[in-house]
Parts: sequence; structure tokens; C-alpha cells
Amino acid sequence: MNTIEVLLVIAAAIVSILTIWGEMRAHRWVRYVCKPLATTLILALAAVRLPHHPQVAWWLVAGLAFSLLGDVLLMLPRDCFVAGLGSFLGAQICYIVGFCTDAPGHGPLWAVVPGLALTVFFALTILPRAGQMRWPVLIYALVIASMVWRASARYAMLGGTSALSGMIGAWLFCTSDLSLAWRRFVQQRAWLPVYCLGSYYLAQLLIALSF
Repeated sequence: MNTIEVLLVIAAAIVSILTIWGEMRAHRWVRYVCKPLATTLILALAAVRLPHHPQVAWWLVAGLAFSLLGDVLLMLPRDCFVAGLGSFLGAQICYIVGFCTDAPGHGPLWAVVPGLALTVFFALTILPRAGQMRWPVLIYALVIASMVWRASARYAMLGGTSALSGMIGAWLFCTSDLSLAWRRFVQQRAWLPVYCLGSYYLAQLLIALSF
């Protein structure tokens, strides 16, 4: 990484920590400022890295832009969960296409296992409690499971630290969304917001470094 990329990584990490602190302390304005700012810094990092691998990078930049929109929608005072879910659905689709761009094959069988395990877990634990949100949540779960599969298959086919970064980022994104769904539909836990935000920002950062 060059100096600008390192500075953006550091800035994104600091703002992400501030966002988590604001969430824990219920400081609304800290959350309103820092939450989208952290994703914006990660988006800027991906944009700076565009010349490294432009075919993949454009899709990942688009995914981060959808994620930024989702961040804004989910932190609004009114309930915009469906709109936020749609924005993140767009992000996952962009990530899937990006991960397929330089690794179009289906990959080994083991690459399917994490996403399949997530889908089964969602079906058994979240969907029975999702009520009218059952179908949107199921569709989203299938799409993010596909994203995990494509990131895993890409690493299996390409190897290297960049593809590994993308795979770990995809898995973390998955667990972050799972913690969000658990918090909304199953049970509130004091540590869930911290884990949800921490794993989310780390996931996005790793995805931004995956090309």
C-alpha cells in the first residue's frame, strides 16, 4: 500500500472506533457523523486502489456506494429497514459480480460450505421469527450466502493475500448481518451492536483491499 492508502486505512479505523463508541454511549450525533464517514473513507480507499485491478475494483466501489446508502437509511430515526436491506442487497450483488470478474469458475466444493451453513442457520433460527419480513430476509440471506461462496471460490482459484482478504471480509460481513438480524428478530444483547459494527467495518475494509 502507498502512503495515501495507509492514511485512509488508519482514518477509517479511527472513525469506525468512534462510531462504535458513539453507539455504546448512545451519542446520536457521533453516530450520525461517524457512521457514514467511516464507510466513505473505505470507499475512498477502494477508489484510490482502482488502477490496481479496475475490472474488479469498479464493482467493489459500487458495492461500497450501496453500503454507504444503506448505512444512512438504517441510522435514520424512522424505520427504513426494508430500504436499507435493499441497499445492502445491491451491495452484495455488486460484490458477487466483482468476485466473479477475475475468477469466473465455480471453485471447489468446500467454497460452498460456509454460505450453505449460513442459509441453513437463517432458515432454522431467523426466518420463523421474521414475520412479514420473512421473504425479504430469505432473499437477502441467499444473496449474501452467494457472496461468501464467490469470495471463497475466488480465493481457492487465485490464492494470494488479496483474495484471502476478500474471503475473510465476506465471512465477516456475513456474521455482521447475522448479528443484526438476530438483534432485530430474535433477542437483544448488549454486545451485539458492538460486534455488528466492528465486524462490518473490518469486513468492508478487507473487501476494499481484496484486489
